[in-house]
Amino acid sequence: MTGLRAGQLGWGGIMSHITKRLMLLIGALFATSILYASPAAAQATRTWVSGVGDDVNPCSRTAPCKTFAGAISKTAAGGEIDCLDPGGFGSLTIIKSITLDCRETEGSILASGVTGIIVNGANIVVIVRGLSINGAGVTPGSYGIRVLQAQSVTIEDSYVYGFGSGSARGISVDSTTSNVQLFVNNTTINNNTGGGIVVSPGGGLTASVTLKNVRLLNNGTSALALTTAGGTGALTAAIVDSQISGGGVAGTSGIVAKALTSTATIVIKSSSIDGNPLYGINSNGAGATVRVGDTVITNNGTALNSANSAKLESFGDNDVTGNANPGAFTGTVPHS
Repeated sequence: MTGLRAGQLGWGGIMSHITKRLMLLIGALFATSILYASPAAAQATRTWVSGVGDDVNPCSRTAPCKTFAGAISKTAAGGEIDCLDPGGFGSLTIIKSITLDCRETEGSILASGVTGIIVNGANIVVIVRGLSINGAGVTPGSYGIRVLQAQSVTIEDSYVYGFGSGSARGISVDSTTSNVQLFVNNTTINNNTGGGIVVSPGGGLTASVTLKNVRLLNNGTSALALTTAGGTGALTAAIVDSQISGGGVAGTSGIVAKALTSTATIVIKSSSIDGNPLYGINSNGAGATVRVGDTVITNNGTALNSANSAKLESFGDNDVTGNANPGAFTGTVPHS
C-alpha cells in the first residue's frame, strides 16, 4: 500500500480493510474444513461391534459400537459389520445389502418377544455368518430370521433356536413383492414350534432354497415347508447332506411341499429324515414334485405321503425302513 493510499484511508480505513481480509480468510478456512471433514462423516465399508462398545462411537475397530442397529446406520450399502468379541448385539431390521460376520467371536441375538433379523429391502443381498439367534421360547408369531423382500439371503455357520411358542418360526420367507433366494449352509435350526424353515411367497413370485449340511431338529409343524400364498408362485429347493428330524414332536412332518394351484419342486440327496410323527415327506398338490436319492427315511409316522396328484419320486437308492407306515413313492426317476 502506498503512502498516499494509506493517507487517504487513514488508520480506521486500514483496520477496516484488514478486518475484511481476515473475515474472508476465516470463511475460506471454514469451508475447507467442512470439505475435508465430509469423508470422515461418510459411512464406512467395514464397521465393528463389541460387547463393551457404545453406539455413539464411529464403529471403528478401536471405537466399536454396541449393537447391530447402531452399526448398520454407519455402514455403507454392501459393507460388513464384524463382531470384535463375544456379545449380544440386539435385533436388527435390514433394508440394504450388508454382511454380518461373527464366526470367530460367538456373536448372538437374544430375540425375546421380537424377531431376531428382519430383511426388507428391494434387490438387496444379505449374508449372516456365525450368529446364534435365540427366541427364548416366549412369543408366538416371532421369527429368528424373517425375509419380506430381498434378492438373496445367505445364512452360514449359525444357530437359530428357541422360537418356541405358537406359530414362531426359525426362518420364514414370506415375500409378497419380490423373488427371493435363500441359501443355508452348516447351520442348526431347532426347537421352533411353528416350523424350522417355512417358505411361502405370494402369487406370481419365485422362491428358491438351497440347504447344505443343515440340521433341522425338533421343530414343530414341519422342518421345511414350501407353500404358496397366492396360487401362482413357483418354489424350488435343493437339500444336500442334511438332517431333518422331528425328535418325536407331536404333529410334526419332516418336509412338506404344498402346491395345489402352483408349483413346488424339491430335490433331496444324501440326507436323513427321521423321527417325524406325522410324515417324513408330504407332497401335496398337482404342482408338487419331490425327488429323493441316497437318503435314509426312518422312524417316522408315515414315511412317504403323496396327495392330490402330487409326485413323490425316488432315484432308486434310498433306505426306507423302520417307519410305522412306509407309504410309497409314486415313481422312480433315473440319475441324470
